[in-house]
Amino acid sequence: MSKTRMRRIRRLVKLRERCLNVARGHLSDATRQERSARMVHERAEDSWGRRADEVVDSPPDSVGDMAEQREHLRALRDDVERARAKWSDAASTESQRRDEVLEARRELEKMERWSEEVGEAMRLAEAKRERVESDAVAAESKRRSMEMVDEDSGGR
Repeated sequence: MSKTRMRRIRRLVKLRERCLNVARGHLSDATRQERSARMVHERAEDSWGRRADEVVDSPPDSVGDMAEQREHLRALRDDVERARAKWSDAASTESQRRDEVLEARRELEKMERWSEEVGEAMRLAEAKRERVESDAVAAESKRRSMEMVDEDSGGR
């Protein structure tokens, strides 16, 4: 395995890191939008609730006033429902973004494990190559030593 392959793998790891950072940014935006939508919903609920309490505390003087109060309460309730729908959409988007962050994190971890495995395989291959070279040097040294011993014993 070559150093070029390791460089490619490192580039892929960096790419996955960038993907994770982008996903985290999208999650952060979605979380802010969800909080904002929740606050709008809460304000709409509070507004509707206060107005409903006012109606209960001060009954209308005429049928026209009652119709006006009813329409106003209905409009406030419609605002609450629209705010609830926006909040629900924002919460759903936030959940999707959270899933995307988890997926990006998993992909990064896979790349990191792969990089470690390839690096380890390269280290093992290098260690084996060094052992083979060392063994070859030792064998050559032993052969020369044996030749010298043979020459010394044969020359007497």
